[in-house]
Amino acid sequence: MALTLVTAAAVLPVTVAEVEAQVRETLSTAESALVTTYIGAVTAKGEAILKRSIITQTWKVELDDFPDSISLPMGPVQSVTSVTYLDDDGDRQTLAETVYQFVNDQDRPRIILAYDQEWESCRVQPGSIVVTYVAGYGLAVSVPAAIKAWILVNVATLYNNRESIVVGSMVKDISTIADGLLDGHMVTTF
Repeated sequence: MALTLVTAAAVLPVTVAEVEAQVRETLSTAESALVTTYIGAVTAKGEAILKRSIITQTWKVELDDFPDSISLPMGPVQSVTSVTYLDDDGDRQTLAETVYQFVNDQDRPRIILAYDQEWESCRVQPGSIVVTYVAGYGLAVSVPAAIKAWILVNVATLYNNRESIVVGSMVKDISTIADGLLDGHMVTTF
């Protein structure tokens, strides 16, 4: 199975203004640009940990053949855009929506064969089956508070500690507390 990001999120899950509140200061234009980079990096790290899309984005799963069930990673899945396949002649066809059922399970979204249906005959080769779908919590306002808090804490940590090593300071690591914010949102099966 190959997974490809087709359309990245159009917005970030937290704003520079929210980070300013977290770090308790007003940022210059240059600092705001740096913080925007940090927000993107921390969001990507959060998505990798969670195995979820935080903001709406479009994904594509490619398979060699129709399996019993087609897993849709990086949920929560909002909708399935299309299921296409290469027919025996090598032409790309769109599978009728009546042939499959989208199971919108929070931790294991997938496509299964609908009752009393059969998968179409297809050419078995890499990328023969392509499922395109939209995933993510939606816009920033729909992102769970715990995920937003985790992003803010980690962006503030990067902003306040711009190097990997801090010399001459007493340090208390609160990352385990912050990381615990993600626990209820992690995908544990796939």
